[in-house]
Amino acid sequence: MGRFIKTSLLLVNFFAVIALIGAYMSRSTTPLENGYLPFIGLTFPALSLLNLFFIAFWQINGSRWAMLSFFTMLLGFNAWLDYYGNPFTGNKEDGEYKILSHNVRLFGFYQWDENIQLRDSMMASLAEEQADILCFQEFYVHEEVGGFKTKPLVLKATKAPHMHEKYTHEFRDQYFGVVTMSKHPILFKGNIEFAQDYNNYCIYTDILLPSDDTIRIFNAHLASIHFRKADYDLLEGEDKEMDKALGRAEDMMRKLKKAFERRAPQIEQIMEEVKKSPYPTILAGDFNDTPISYTYGLMRDALDDAYRDCEFGIGNTYNGPIPYLRIDHLFHDEQIDVHSYRVKHDPWSDHFPVICSFNLNKEE
Repeated sequence: MGRFIKTSLLLVNFFAVIALIGAYMSRSTTPLENGYLPFIGLTFPALSLLNLFFIAFWQINGSRWAMLSFFTMLLGFNAWLDYYGNPFTGNKEDGEYKILSHNVRLFGFYQWDENIQLRDSMMASLAEEQADILCFQEFYVHEEVGGFKTKPLVLKATKAPHMHEKYTHEFRDQYFGVVTMSKHPILFKGNIEFAQDYNNYCIYTDILLPSDDTIRIFNAHLASIHFRKADYDLLEGEDKEMDKALGRAEDMMRKLKKAFERRAPQIEQIMEEVKKSPYPTILAGDFNDTPISYTYGLMRDALDDAYRDCEFGIGNTYNGPIPYLRIDHLFHDEQIDVHSYRVKHDPWSDHFPVICSFNLNKEE
């Protein structure tokens, strides 16, 4: 190998290592202090592959430089397990209780040509699952006579009569928000409001299980990016005009940065309440952040990820033009024993439902 080629590859290797360390740091550094690290965190899969390439390349060429990427990847071993899951675990037999979390995207209301079909397909899926507890984000209710019916159909499909509803918007008998439903009695309903943010919310619900144990369920929807059709056209390669594409890319970066910054205080506020919980606790919802993010890092510091308990591979909960994004999560404390985890790839929303079964860990 020529000296120039070797030197060039070493420079790229050093860049890959430094970037990977930056991705690790994005899990513990608030975006309000460093606005660049979250973007590096988004490139974690590519950085992982690049460092694996250098390990293999230097090893094949008999060079000790292979240890550079190897030890850097070893440094972030926990981040790897959080992102890709644990190869030494797997789904067990179903637990006693089932919880489902899903951003239902208003049950397809604004997809005018097919909203009835989308809504009814979601209802059929909910009826099939028969979960004990359901956490919905972007729930939609239209109470006007002849309006787009949702709530009565959800009640019928789930057979879960106990509801905790919090709507962030009300417009002409239409309501938008987060809803937790349960087949078991609700003892208490709590709300977490985010300062100067009326689009997102978190609720927590104390539910009495048939075993006479009380469990607290947090249902969260954190700040979205608010990409528009032109943004998605660029991601899908449909915007061919270079000048417009560059301007759109800059605008998308600003939207991403703003969303990172908005979610940071939201998750901090949620975790303060989670740590006060007197009961076995589950935190579920649409967090709009991957496992290599400040949002995920704060949750992971205090709770266990059900995905890591049961799955291995690149998870995907986002049904959109960016593949392999796991941005809907289900966390739990040590008093919850998760038995199974799965993502149901129903195409009816831009998010897939996350479904877990669990038991209470009586030994804790």
